[in-house]
Amino acid sequence: KTGAQTQPPGRGDLRLYDVTRREGRVLVDVPEAADHVAPAHVRQAGSARRFVILGSGAAGDACAHALREGGFDGAIEMISPTGAPPDRTMLSKAVLTGDTSPADLVLTDRKALADLDVALIDGTATAIDAGQVVLQDGGRHAFDGLLVAPGGAPVRPDWPGADLPGV
Repeated sequence: KTGAQTQPPGRGDLRLYDVTRREGRVLVDVPEAADHVAPAHVRQAGSARRFVILGSGAAGDACAHALREGGFDGAIEMISPTGAPPDRTMLSKAVLTGDTSPADLVLTDRKALADLDVALIDGTATAIDAGQVVLQDGGRHAFDGLLVAPGGAPVRPDWPGADLPGV
């Protein structure tokens, strides 16, 4: 009815179009000039500012988009041991029903991140030291801003059967 986003991990409201029912059919009036392009974002410019995002879940993904859409024109690096941001909310839906595999659940793929000028770095952080993230392989990534969003661990209920496979 409103197009308003009601739950994460989406990133914005949907456009509304006039809808009518006629002879058992639903007709949607989409103007010719209507587009379905993602919101405009700032491209990385010559700014020396650097923002590092540790983790590639929904929070890290939303942060990368919000930085660009909010006008941040510095370098953005997303460091993740799991690759592109996964849509973990779909694990209990599409994966458990067998419709897809966990590898197919991606919020923003590598190409889309590159289009946002976000560098996706495969790695595991082991320390944060004097304005730098230190990776397991010894690499260092300097930052002016940092988001630590490592995700969470599932909470298992304490009742009979909670330890069974598939629960």
